[in-house]
Amino acid sequence: MKRKKRVKLSKDDIYLFDYLFRHRVASGKMIYRDIFNKYKNSEVARIRLSRLRKAGYIRGKYFSSASRDMCYGLTSAIAKEFINSSMTAYIWKGTNSPGHDIDLIDIWKSLRKRSMISYILTEHEYNVRDGSKTEGVRMLLGELRPDGYVEIEMGENKFIAALEYERSPKTKARYFEMIDRYYRNKEIKAVLYVSDKEHVDKLVKKTELEYRTRSQEPKFFYALKRDITNSETIHFSSVGKNEYSIEMKYSDTDSDTKVTDSVSNATMQSLENIRETILTKNFGQNPSTPMCTDFNTKNQITKNETGGQYGH
Repeated sequence: MKRKKRVKLSKDDIYLFDYLFRHRVASGKMIYRDIFNKYKNSEVARIRLSRLRKAGYIRGKYFSSASRDMCYGLTSAIAKEFINSSMTAYIWKGTNSPGHDIDLIDIWKSLRKRSMISYILTEHEYNVRDGSKTEGVRMLLGELRPDGYVEIEMGENKFIAALEYERSPKTKARYFEMIDRYYRNKEIKAVLYVSDKEHVDKLVKKTELEYRTRSQEPKFFYALKRDITNSETIHFSSVGKNEYSIEMKYSDTDSDTKVTDSVSNATMQSLENIRETILTKNFGQNPSTPMCTDFNTKNQITKNETGGQYGH
């Protein structure tokens, strides 16, 4: 059998793996913008993605016939290196809503640059990562499955919030049920509710007002996607007689470093540990997983075509 050309992994490739693990799916343009921005142009980045895909690290698919920008995700074999085995963790899955998950990347990119946000987990991270932190988050959320988990610091006060993003409208009954679950959960102090369209935003607000009693303090804080991705300062505002606002100002802090450090401190695998796991476990002299049936030694970090056999 003719073997496909091997690929030597770079540090940026490992960051790409983590990026795709967190978000499940990303477009080629987003990967070039966020990860492969050191490349000369987007075409060079596309060629690199093609090589990684053919080597079995990532998979690619066109989700829309109108767009020629391929979307990428991890193969299952590589995703498993980001998850410690756990009976409480969910099984790695791809995305059922690529448009929704791709939109969330821009929302997360903006939120990560806000000084009051001290810790975040995407939906996929809190569902499948193992460790005391994520186990605690899953217990805290209970039956809730938000698009993200957020810890916010306002002065000396620190509280937990959920992120919800609505790309397409649902029935009023669905919204009423969702609102009820959040108000019954006493651990989540705020819901950052982001809508793509104004009519969806208005419908959810109206439903919440019908649900709430006059004495209840608001738990939902609303913003439109365009205001989050295009504004220096984000305003999440409640509705009702007494309106409240959460104002998030832009920070120069490298948010990915901040979040990665917090993940590491919570005893989950840091990027460097993941990198060592992939390079040592799968390309060492005594490979122990079916991911690798052939390998090079001593700094020849490569992977052959068999690496993706479980990921398609």
